Amino acid sequence: MPIVFANPMMLVTLLAAGLPLIIHLVSRQRARRLPISTLRFLLQTDRKTARKHKLVDILVLVLRTALLAALSLALAKPFFQPRREAGDLAAAETAWAIVLDDSYSMGLVAEGLTVFDRAVAAAADVLKNIPEGDEMQVVLTSGRRPEGLSVSTYRSDAAIEALRRLDGPSYTDAAAASGLDQGLKFLEGAHHPNHALVLISDFQEAALRDAVAALSARKDLPKSTALYWLDVGQPAGANTAIQSVRVYQAMPFVGLPMRVRAAVANYGDKPAHQTASLWIGASKIESQEVEIAPDALSEVEFQHVPVAAGNVAGEVRLEGDPLPTDNRRYFCWHVTGRMQVVVIHGGQGEGRRWDDVFFLKSVLEPVVEDAKGGRLRGLRVDYANAADAGKIVWPDYQIAFVVGVDRLPADLTAKLEQFARRGGSVIAFGGSAASATRPSSPEDPDAALLGVAAGDIRTEVFESTRTLTLGPMDEQHPIFRTLSRSAAANLSVIEFYAYRRLAGVALGGASRVVASYDSGDPFLVERRAGNGRVMVFETRCHPDWGNLPIRPLFLPLIYETMKHCVVSQLGLLPDLAPGATFRYTLPEGSKFTRAMVKDPENRLRSYPLEGKSDLVVERLDKPGIYHIYFQAGDAETESIVAVNIAPDEGRIVRMDDDEAAKKLADAHVRVYASASSLAGVLRRQREGLALRALLLYLAAACFLAECALANYLIPRQPAAGADRTPSPAATER
Repeated sequence: MPIVFANPMMLVTLLAAGLPLIIHLVSRQRARRLPISTLRFLLQTDRKTARKHKLVDILVLVLRTALLAALSLALAKPFFQPRREAGDLAAAETAWAIVLDDSYSMGLVAEGLTVFDRAVAAAADVLKNIPEGDEMQVVLTSGRRPEGLSVSTYRSDAAIEALRRLDGPSYTDAAAASGLDQGLKFLEGAHHPNHALVLISDFQEAALRDAVAALSARKDLPKSTALYWLDVGQPAGANTAIQSVRVYQAMPFVGLPMRVRAAVANYGDKPAHQTASLWIGASKIESQEVEIAPDALSEVEFQHVPVAAGNVAGEVRLEGDPLPTDNRRYFCWHVTGRMQVVVIHGGQGEGRRWDDVFFLKSVLEPVVEDAKGGRLRGLRVDYANAADAGKIVWPDYQIAFVVGVDRLPADLTAKLEQFARRGGSVIAFGGSAASATRPSSPEDPDAALLGVAAGDIRTEVFESTRTLTLGPMDEQHPIFRTLSRSAAANLSVIEFYAYRRLAGVALGGASRVVASYDSGDPFLVERRAGNGRVMVFETRCHPDWGNLPIRPLFLPLIYETMKHCVVSQLGLLPDLAPGATFRYTLPEGSKFTRAMVKDPENRLRSYPLEGKSDLVVERLDKPGIYHIYFQAGDAETESIVAVNIAPDEGRIVRMDDDEAAKKLADAHVRVYASASSLAGVLRRQREGLALRALLLYLAAACFLAECALANYLIPRQPAAGADRTPSPAATER
């Protein structure tokens, strides 16, 4: 364990340690011979006392020399330099990556401070101990790059100031593995050969699991890289969160009640009592009490009746708890006063009893518009024969149904494609009465609308008692997200006696299978076309092919499909996560010149759209409702989008420090539970064990001992007026 000096030039002051010896030798008094007639008047000399004084003189000389030597060595700042092991910090210029976890779980409040406040203080302690000349970079796991932290620096005070300007953690879930990767990339490109990475986190198990796996798997880390993990987490206690919010309305019309259903999660180990409230805009609509069992979910349902057409922006709130970030969840909805639909049929008439149109009309009839208060409200349905489709005024409609059509002419196919690309939606039933008795053709509705070859699709008719049922479906799709819960019992009784068998491999990249038969063949296929979509049911809207048209499931299935088709037309956009990029494809033929985006804090950003086909808004960081205003001359169209956090981050399950250290032992990662411990270790590994304080204590001890011994050597003078009578031996005579 060698000794090194931080200020070796001061070793020259060790020469001063010889001054006491030089002074002693120079000023030492020698005995003189004096002739004395008699010794009777001299006191007797004690030889033992003389030897004792001589020993004390030597000790004083040694103490004075040691005092000056200790002070000289203290000025040189000596250190015991320990032998460096794998993962230790090198005693040379180093590049530092400080990876700071700023996921929203760091907003947990304990004893008046958030965990993120503690993390910033810990990062400041580490930065203060970085020597001048070292390069450093602070990396936030969310990917944020605020001013002062976007580039590396050689000034720790600048990095500390930038950290203190942060207004709290981000709203993203933990991405410790991503933050580590960013930190290691910085170190790979740094100028200094020695590297150190410090991860400061609340040790959320979900986040660290991936980070531990990623770091343990890396075999290419240089031996000059020192890795330290600092745990600043706090016990979670009780935390409740709104896990999801779903809106249901039979049809998005003014005056029809909309139900808002919120799932409230209790992540604690004790029962929780909460107050949940529904807010529409800035108005509180309703509050309800909710009881949640430990580690369980409870649902609360609100009802709201929209009275005006347009966008509906709302949220469900919970009362405060230690982690306020997950106590709100935002949602968007849109209601309209009127929706226009055209049904293109095969010529049987507008709902003649027991034809294909009849069953569709029976579904649409309950919400067909009526006159109330002088205003037309609801759904308007027009019917058109496929042969007369040239008379359709397409801009008047939002949805076009294709039902009971045997062959779709090329010109009608082109008009339907153009209608979809401009934002409309096409809902088609692929089968017809004639398709069961003839070979497939490119003019079959499903083949023409999905763009597949006639050889990739055919009609299958079952004999005897064999039937098909509905099989796998995407339960996260907007259509089946509601149906899988409310109509699950009805799914099992749907039977099909004939169907259109489509080879799924023939579908293009813009198409996806939303639901399948139990045979694995597609039942419902969705294809995006420009700003609209095409939905194709691979069956016929008639009981001859199955009992779907006469089962209760048929009505909500058509309603949910229609709602899904019109959400983008009505300004409703899917939810986004914090930090996501919002991308919106402008409708073909649109004349938008500019878009204004208003964030939840009412700040506006302008985006020119002339000559562009997409609106791209990067990093919607804050949860809430964002309003997008598309401008074309004096006209303005509004869309809204909700940004919500990932609720699982609120489940505070911490990884034990010892467990983390054990898992990271092979990667030579040191795990610490306090910033002071880490700072001390960094100093010792970088500089060694400081001896300056020990030497100063030694100098002080030498000074006190020298004072005591020197005081012993000073001859005591008799007190004034004391008796100076000679000794009896001298007065005997």
